[in-house]
Amino acid sequence: MTDPELTLDLPWVRQEPERLDGLTIRRGRPNTLSYDDGITLEVHVVDPRSHRSIDGLLAAIARDRGAGRVMLVAGTSLSSASRAIAQLAAQGLVEKEREGRDVLVSVIDRVALADLLA
Repeated sequence: MTDPELTLDLPWVRQEPERLDGLTIRRGRPNTLSYDDGITLEVHVVDPRSHRSIDGLLAAIARDRGAGRVMLVAGTSLSSASRAIAQLAAQGLVEKEREGRDVLVSVIDRVALADLLA
């Protein structure tokens, strides 16, 4: 079994494939998340800066989500990302650990997190 592959047409994604926690990330089109069993999901990239609040962002994600589509929030501000991680940690879905200036986030319950984001 090979790792899933995330293909994104975003300027900060490197041309050469990178591996991150069992996920291969590469630049390309279309935006997809592919698994070795033949399942390929459309990735819809959402810019949180285009929404006035977290509630507005979540409403837009809920409106745009659909079968076979993964929503990816990219380009977020540090404060928005911090609030989102804090909310997920409060629900027991992720665990955050601080190392100096860096914050490491580990997913605790992948199934529940996937259900929340689906």
